[in-house]
Amino acid sequence: MSAATRTVVISAAALLVLLLGLAGFRLVYRFATTDTLVEAAGRGDQARVRAVLAPGLLPKVFGVNADLRAPNGPTALMNAVAAGHTGVVRELLARGANVRARDGRGNTALKIARRAGHTNIVALLRQAGATE
Repeated sequence: MSAATRTVVISAAALLVLLLGLAGFRLVYRFATTDTLVEAAGRGDQARVRAVLAPGLLPKVFGVNADLRAPNGPTALMNAVAAGHTGVVRELLARGANVRARDGRGNTALKIARRAGHTNIVALLRQAGATE
């Protein structure tokens, strides 16, 4: 009876995720999270960046990761770099942010850091494998 109960619970959870996904909640959650992550990185809110990227069921189900962004827009890493938020840059790099990602204009985080004169962030990005 215990195994049957677990099967029902797992099936119910899977059904709930499927129904929410069909109802468009996946897109709403993902876009809301993208805005929150990119904005938090840009204003240097390291605690919020950590909270959005915290391990758990929702990030796994909805594909939340450090590289979320609006189409052709900057990544959270690019926003943190542009504003010179070294702590947030470190956090995003630790969470696997892609240092080679490009925005709609072809800019990378490294190019943005160099242009802004953030030499300490340039060094961090290079240590993480960034190239131009």
